[in-house]
Amino acid sequence: MADCLFCKMAAREIPATFVYEDDQLFVLNDINPQAPMHALVIPRRHIATLNELVASDDELLGGMMRRGALVAAERGFAERGYRTVFNVNADAGQAVNHIHLHVLGGPQARVAPRLGPSSIRSSCSFRLQAEHRPRTRIVRRNRTFRLKAETTGI
Repeated sequence: MADCLFCKMAAREIPATFVYEDDQLFVLNDINPQAPMHALVIPRRHIATLNELVASDDELLGGMMRRGALVAAERGFAERGYRTVFNVNADAGQAVNHIHLHVLGGPQARVAPRLGPSSIRSSCSFRLQAEHRPRTRIVRRNRTFRLKAETTGI
């Protein structure tokens, strides 16, 4: 796709430091890491979202997952633990419309990657406050996470 950031990186039209590459995919370090290790596993072929996958993409997706596990192992996170995340569409935080697997390792890996650009987060937060909706926050209890609603005094 002509205007896709990841497609331009794959075609070397935009400079990028590849951690790994082969004929089907490449790996980059995230430019806005959400954990001590935050790598992106990206297929060379443009697929906008997971919703566009077909049965013939199963091998590609499996390769992405295996490569993510190898990246985590190479960086010493296989035994300690790591997360793998696909964000699908804007509401889930997919900022680039080209599928990519987030591989996060380290203490901050328990936190989900941020939802989209900061301007989107700010405007959403402002809208919620302006409409006097309850805020939610994640509370950790006994190794489980629960959403807790808090009413604001706005």
